[in-house]
Amino acid sequence: MATNTHVISGDFDMLLGEAKYLPWSSSRADTANACLYKFKKVYLEGIKESSPALTLGGLAHEIIAELLKDKNPSVSKAELFLGNVYPLYKVADPQGAALAEVKTMFPYMVSFVDKWLTFCSNRNIKKFRVEHPYGWTRELTRASYNPSPIRETYFRGIIDLWAYDPVAKEIFIIDHKTNKSAASKNKVKESKQLNLYVSMISKIYNLEWTRAYIGLNFLRKNRIVWNSVTPVETAYFTQIYMNTLAYLETRLYECDNSTIWPANKSFQCSWCPFKDTCKTYLNEV
Repeated sequence: MATNTHVISGDFDMLLGEAKYLPWSSSRADTANACLYKFKKVYLEGIKESSPALTLGGLAHEIIAELLKDKNPSVSKAELFLGNVYPLYKVADPQGAALAEVKTMFPYMVSFVDKWLTFCSNRNIKKFRVEHPYGWTRELTRASYNPSPIRETYFRGIIDLWAYDPVAKEIFIIDHKTNKSAASKNKVKESKQLNLYVSMISKIYNLEWTRAYIGLNFLRKNRIVWNSVTPVETAYFTQIYMNTLAYLETRLYECDNSTIWPANKSFQCSWCPFKDTCKTYLNEV
C-alpha cells in the first residue's frame, strides 16, 4: 500500500473481520455515497441490513449461479437448488414473499443459462467464471479477496458471471439485478462498477482485449441490457471510481475524528432500516 495515503487506524472489526471500512466494495462505496450515517450503522457497528429486496436478490443470485455451474438447467433443478438454499433465507422471509417471487423467475433463469451456454459453445469459449471473488490493491494489482492484517486488499468484488474470448479478444461481464425497472444502455455503459470489473480481470489475468461487453441482467424484467466499452473508456471510468474512493476515504476520516456521521436526505430514506434512529429523517417527518 502506498505510504502517502491515509488509512483509519484501529483494531479489526470483530464482526466484519476487517479494519474499519477497508477493503472497499461496490456496496460499501454506494452506501457511503448515499448516507454516511447508514454506512456507520452497517459497516462500523456491524448491524446486518435486512430487507425483502436483499432477500430476493440473495436467493436469485444463489439459484442462477447453481444453474450456471450445473450446465444442464431446468425448472426442476431450480426448484431443487431453491430447496437447498432457502433455509438460509427463511428467517428473513417470514411471509414467503421472496420465495414465491423467485419461483416466477425460474423460466427466465433457465432460458438465460441455455442461451449463455450456447453462446459460449458457439464462440468456443471453454471456461466461464461464476460468482468469482477478486481483490485489488490500491496500486491496481491482484490481492486476496479476504484481507489480512497488513490490509493489502483495497477493493474487492464478486463478479456474477464473466468470460473471455481469446480469438476475438473480447470480454463479457454480466451482473444480475432484481430491480423493478431496467436501466438504460447509457447507464450500463457508464457503470463505474462494471468498468472497474473489466479493468480488474484484464489486469489480473493479463488479458489482451479490444472491447468488453458489459450487461445488467434484470431478472424481474426478463431481459439483459448490454453495452460495450473500449480499453480507453474503461481506464477513464476506473480512474473516476478510484477518485471517488479516495474522496470517500477523506470523508470517513473526517467523520471518524469528529464522531459526527451525517445522514443524507434522499428518496431512499423512507425504506431505510435505520430511519427510526436517524435524527435527519425524524426531523423531516
